[in-house]
Amino acid sequence: MKRAMNYVRGTATLTARGLFPERLLNLCAQNRLAFWGLSWGDETSFTFRIRLKDLPRLRQYAPWAMCAI
Repeated sequence: MKRAMNYVRGTATLTARGLFPERLLNLCAQNRLAFWGLSWGDETSFTFRIRLKDLPRLRQYAPWAMCAI
């Protein structure tokens, strides 16, 4: 059921790279941006999923964490 709801709402799979990728995760949590499916690539990158409606806010927070989406 959860997969169906995520499909209906729309999701995006993203890769974040930067000096402080954990800071981006902290900003997401502090600002109540739901993310899931987190997978670390190396020390400076990870892949995760978010809702499409949260993508503009995430792009706003990425420079604060010195990350590129």
